[in-house]
Amino acid sequence: MKIKYHILWVEDEPSWYETTLQLFKETLADDGFELISERKDNIQQIRELIAQDGLKKFDMLIIDFTLKDSEKGDDIIKLIRENDIYTDVLFYSSAPDKVKESMFKNGLEGVYTADRKDIEVKFNAVFKTTIKKIQEINAMRGLIMGETSELDVEIEDLVMLLVERYNKSDEDLRQIINEKVFLKLESNVKNFWTNYDTFKNYFPKIDAVKKWEILRDLLKPLKSTNSDIKTFLENNKTYQDQVITIRNQFAHVKPVDKNGVLVLEGKEKIVFTDEICVQIRKDLIAHKQYLEELKAIILKES
Repeated sequence: MKIKYHILWVEDEPSWYETTLQLFKETLADDGFELISERKDNIQQIRELIAQDGLKKFDMLIIDFTLKDSEKGDDIIKLIRENDIYTDVLFYSSAPDKVKESMFKNGLEGVYTADRKDIEVKFNAVFKTTIKKIQEINAMRGLIMGETSELDVEIEDLVMLLVERYNKSDEDLRQIINEKVFLKLESNVKNFWTNYDTFKNYFPKIDAVKKWEILRDLLKPLKSTNSDIKTFLENNKTYQDQVITIRNQFAHVKPVDKNGVLVLEGKEKIVFTDEICVQIRKDLIAHKQYLEELKAIILKES
């Protein structure tokens, strides 16, 4: 599982869907997840999705049992059963007893039911069940590695965009590498540029901290004329502590059991709890949003 939590929602009342979806997004944001929902309104659309990939990308299916002008809920249950789909399913209806009756008749297990008026509470309960495993340290380590790798690529792309949009010369770029990476040690630089003829070829090989520092160095001269870039630099100043240090600690530090509590004692002491998992996910989401906003700022500015 990743920070983006995907649901397939089968509902034919768009206004109710949009209102309820916003509530669900707030629920997931409190736990450090970003909700991505795809709405369908009939069983044929579900058949088409099943044919594509068996609904594998979805973490949960939410289905209105009584779609208007469509097949009955029984048909949806049979379709899921026949295709061996084991993703958690939440069926809801104004008459939940009919859902339970159909589930029993079709022998469908592992399916949750809810009254339409109580769907927010039931959704939260099912969601908490589906994320239990990700609260384990190895699963959390995998999530952090995946998400921070994507952020690393985002920074690479942003630096290249800045280089292109603000016409940085080869001389300027070489000076950045010489000062930031080699700290002016000529012995290290001597044969470097014969092996890496361009900044673009070499930049991805730099460590994450240096990439981040170079991004900020390229932006600092622009902040005096662009308040949005100034805001980004302020928001982004915690990136090393909240992203890079966290990744390094989870990647390289072995957790130690101290009286039943796992502790990672690296550069910073991290007591592994559900609360710290939530905060890490929230920080990753926030920094991704800052980088996405910066890209929009650069494209608009230039």
